[in-house]
Amino acid sequence: MGCDRLTNEELAEQIQGGNKQLIPELWERVKRLMFKLSYAYYKQHIDRCAFAGVALEDLQQESFCAFMNAVYAFKPGGGFRFLSYIKLPLLTCFNSLLGIRGRKEPINEAVSLDAPLPGTEESMTLGDTLEDQDAAIEHDDAERRIYCQELHEAMEKSLETLDQQQRLIIQEYRYNDKSYATIGAEIGLPQYVVRDIEKKAMRNLRKPRSVKYLKPFADEYIKSHAYIGTSFTAFKYNGASIEERIVEHLEF
Repeated sequence: MGCDRLTNEELAEQIQGGNKQLIPELWERVKRLMFKLSYAYYKQHIDRCAFAGVALEDLQQESFCAFMNAVYAFKPGGGFRFLSYIKLPLLTCFNSLLGIRGRKEPINEAVSLDAPLPGTEESMTLGDTLEDQDAAIEHDDAERRIYCQELHEAMEKSLETLDQQQRLIIQEYRYNDKSYATIGAEIGLPQYVVRDIEKKAMRNLRKPRSVKYLKPFADEYIKSHAYIGTSFTAFKYNGASIEERIVEHLEF
């Protein structure tokens, strides 16, 4: 039987059986849906994506990982259509990418959340054990605000190691996205002089007396985001953009 006559569920079953040549065929069938869901998720969580440095392209790449997870976890006899089943692994991968806690593994069998748990009090159900997603997101947002505040304070200390002119140019160029020419016109300096001062300021920020304030944040960022794409869209959305945009350019 040609693969074009196989259902998605049958393709998944054959891939599980070792016929990996069918992976591209199944992926092409579901890719459009995966990318559509990626876009919808990105629009819904655009602020969180920005903070985590996750671009739409990153979610689309992650959707293939979710697809592969779904293929090998899918149970053809479980009563689910593959296109319906794949949505949970996709959501799980996206949430993991953004640090949103939740269920880690897709399910194949539906269980009533009102069912009592054996060995517990009669009033305790499965639903009582599930994490409150709203509370988890609220907790993550609170952690993010604390992190940004700490980063802001560290950046202020780092900038204080520069002279007043260097600090002003860094803030105007890196934070306010002004050009060298615009800054020069405002402070009465030629464009090339402003550029030279900015470059010197960045070199100074890499020196031990300045970088010591930011290195812990850079180390944490690299460890948690090294696998994410290089689109630093975060620097356009969250309140700590000045600090993170400068941290991006520091070479430790």
